[in-house]
Amino acid sequence: MVQTTFHFWFPNIFGFKGGIQTYCAFFLEAIQNFYPEKRYGIFIKHDRLSAANTSSLAPT
Repeated sequence: MVQTTFHFWFPNIFGFKGGIQTYCAFFLEAIQNFYPEKRYGIFIKHDRLSAANTSSLAPT
């Protein structure tokens, strides 16, 4: 069986809540709900690791 991994690149998704950040968070949550068994690679531009708040995202 082939393991599929989704790779997403998001701009500053956790740094603040603007339009694109909200859209990206909803998009990621929808994809995770559609494919809960898949692996996800999330690459975030401009966020600092300590500032990330993933509590609103589905578990990976």
